Amino acid sequence: MSGERWVFGVASVLFVFGCASSTAGVSVEQARSASPRGAKVYERECSGCHGDDGGGLSGTPRVMGAGALPLRGASGKLGPLRSAKDVFDYVSSEMPLPKARVGSLPEADYWAVVEFMLRGAGKDVPAEGLSAATASSIVVNAP
Repeated sequence: MSGERWVFGVASVLFVFGCASSTAGVSVEQARSASPRGAKVYERECSGCHGDDGGGLSGTPRVMGAGALPLRGASGKLGPLRSAKDVFDYVSSEMPLPKARVGSLPEADYWAVVEFMLRGAGKDVPAEGLSAATASSIVVNAP
């Protein structure tokens, strides 16, 4: 392969990966701006396992970005994660780990971090934010 072609090939690969990274970063940055409380709770309680960008670390599920928020809760204890209410129910009954800390956050912190994750996953959240009153109407995974 000629030097010129090699440089072009490497530049193309870097461009593609750079675009993918910046696209994911924009979504998470927008989520931080829109949900500052949730971002703080996420950083403190979730990022150690799910990563700063929500991409998942060491086999933990992706909670932000493309392909985030899988259809089923990781433990299999809860059914399909179809609405924001389902995500809240899962997160508030299964997180943060270790098990001794599950359910230990104030309810408002769970709502805040779920809103942050939804925004980071590109889901539409009402202007007034996520709450028990709005959560059931927010679709996460279509049936």
